[in-house]
Amino acid sequence: MIKLILSDMDGTLLPFGAVTVSQRTHEAVLAAQQAGIHFGPASGRDRAALLPAFYGDQRCVSTGIMANGKQVFLNGELILRRSLSQDAMMRLGEALLPFEGSFALANVISEDPFSPTTSYALGVAAGDEAARANIAGARQAITPADELPSDGAVISAGIFVDTCLNAVDDLRRIAESTCPDLAFPQPSPFFLDVIERGWTKASALSALLDAMGVTPEEVVYFGDSENDLTMLEAIPNSYAVANASPEARDAARQHIGPCEEDAVAQFIEDLLA
Repeated sequence: MIKLILSDMDGTLLPFGAVTVSQRTHEAVLAAQQAGIHFGPASGRDRAALLPAFYGDQRCVSTGIMANGKQVFLNGELILRRSLSQDAMMRLGEALLPFEGSFALANVISEDPFSPTTSYALGVAAGDEAARANIAGARQAITPADELPSDGAVISAGIFVDTCLNAVDDLRRIAESTCPDLAFPQPSPFFLDVIERGWTKASALSALLDAMGVTPEEVVYFGDSENDLTMLEAIPNSYAVANASPEARDAARQHIGPCEEDAVAQFIEDLLA
């Protein structure tokens, strides 16, 4: 008996380049909830950033593991919250200064999970017009790094890599050596998550399962990339989409079709049938 469906977003539920999930996926999520099965995103995005992907439907983000395990919700209640340290973020910014065009965003949200996110640009050297152009292309208001608030405020962070100017492996190597307390899994070719070393989505899983009173065997998980590996390994009913990385395919217990063909929605429909 499956009681909880958890899914990664980018590349799993949401095709790269898409702004919202498909209508079919949205309807499948609501159908699962109506049948008494909890659904939740398990994503590097925080809750406020996930909401637009579900057409603003709060029901789809009322439960889940978000911000790579730094936000956990059950039925709209925040049951776990962690943050990244200001010191670590500032060190990361210094490490990124030599990498033209690339930058990090540190995202700050208040205790209200649906309040607007404030994003701070880190690692932009004076005169780095390529980075400034890339930040402008993000189409969101960016606050200068020197205004980054103190500890307890940064809920999620990520590095946008200008792959035309920088090698991802070189950038990650420098970031890891400068910030050994952080880790940088790569969910897409041009992006690195910034997480607390040793704390992943799977680290937060027990908090959600304990609050629900369910076991890992009663959970289904879907993923596609490096930041899904711990979840794919921890959950017996784990599935990789066909477009997943080789590492994710190896870690998953089973496999389904590609994200672009609504494979997760198809699974949910078959499960309910």
